[in-house]
Amino acid sequence: DGRDPDRGPGEESEDFEGLIGRYHHAAFALAWQRWSEGPDLEADSTAECLEEYLEATDLVIECLTRLHGDAVHPQLLLVYHSRAVLALGDLDEQRNYLELERQVIRRYYPE
Repeated sequence: DGRDPDRGPGEESEDFEGLIGRYHHAAFALAWQRWSEGPDLEADSTAECLEEYLEATDLVIECLTRLHGDAVHPQLLLVYHSRAVLALGDLDEQRNYLELERQVIRRYYPE
């Protein structure tokens, strides 16, 4: 079928880089799927796998913020929490995502 058997499914997308925009539905769908699957925490996973998950999480945040025109949307609550967990090594970055999570909770779940 023309595919290189030595390349994984994620590597095929590199052939199409630049053909669709960053916010295209197809790009978002892939990022959402990757984010929904969660980080690969297997013993043989690499830092590259975690970096891919981090990039997917950031793209989901960018796309949903752009779609809704607001960074404080209830659909972002779990995404912000995941991103805060990923920022354990950077307290300022973690604080930023926890603050965004807090803003979502205050606006949409005030009790």
